[in-house]
Amino acid sequence: MRALLTPEIAPRMGVVLFRPGSELMPLFMQGRVLLEPEPEQFSSFASGAVPAVSQPLADDPAVRDVFCNESVIYRAGGLDSLESWLLRGN
Repeated sequence: MRALLTPEIAPRMGVVLFRPGSELMPLFMQGRVLLEPEPEQFSSFASGAVPAVSQPLADDPAVRDVFCNESVIYRAGGLDSLESWLLRGN
């Protein structure tokens, strides 16, 4: 689960607060959480959960050729293996 949240900053106290809402609270119940700056492509997203379909690596032009390379697909098991894996819900 990933979330895009707007911080509330209390600089004199050195505190940053986030209001994730009840649906995102489980994210914070698991221990540590990774924080990073908002990617430019998320600038139009509303605060809240980031859709699971977002795959930044798939949109990265530096690796796009790798995902389209037939020999890479073959070495990964071929299209049949990929389709089978996707149908299992992974």
